[in-house]
Amino acid sequence: IMLLPLPCQTPEEAVAELRRVAAFGLPTGVIFDWVNAPEPGLHQMWEPVWAAAAETRLPINLHAHPLGGSRQLGEGVSGLEPRNQLLMKVVSFPMGPMADLMSAVVFSGICDRHPGIRFVLEEAGVGWVPFLFWRFDREYDWGDPSARVFKPDILLSDKPTEFVKRQVFFTFEVEEEGGFRRVPEVGLQNFLWASDFPGLDSPWPHPKAMGHTSVEAALGKEALNQLVFDNAVR
Repeated sequence: IMLLPLPCQTPEEAVAELRRVAAFGLPTGVIFDWVNAPEPGLHQMWEPVWAAAAETRLPINLHAHPLGGSRQLGEGVSGLEPRNQLLMKVVSFPMGPMADLMSAVVFSGICDRHPGIRFVLEEAGVGWVPFLFWRFDREYDWGDPSARVFKPDILLSDKPTEFVKRQVFFTFEVEEEGGFRRVPEVGLQNFLWASDFPGLDSPWPHPKAMGHTSVEAALGKEALNQLVFDNAVR
């Protein structure tokens, strides 16, 4: 069972491939190449892709990429409608590409407009997520209700953190113990362990010692079982 890459040069090609994969009837997902796509994922041109993903229930995977920078936020992109980019920049300021992706899919309204869509941030790690999760609601509502500091140019129908809980998931390989202690604030159901085998970052041949021990130490055996098995099945 593979994750299949979408051709991300035009929305028409991407939608056609997404529907072809969905027709296989496998419990799989697709990868959206946000770095090499002609426009960032928050651009309105990709709306047909998100609609098709929500309809088919295929998870959209967004892989970590050190060369992505802040391009995902769409700064300086011509023809892009206002989509809360200022909020995205402020919220994810302390982080990198993964935080930009998490901000973009929520604050641009993609998750709001397409309730059935699910995003998986691959090789994202854990420790930074609860911190950014906390900032989502804080920055969105910051200031006087009648004069928000970072006034949204599009309003969301729910708190930003609620979209994360329902529709954004994270995979990790190796993480220090402290990184897991605040995971319950987001929800144990949002995190999955990945072996990354045979990648260079893989903890193989010691996956349990490097990838599992810190989870169990921080959250216990039951939580470990959920992160390494139950969540993947679900």
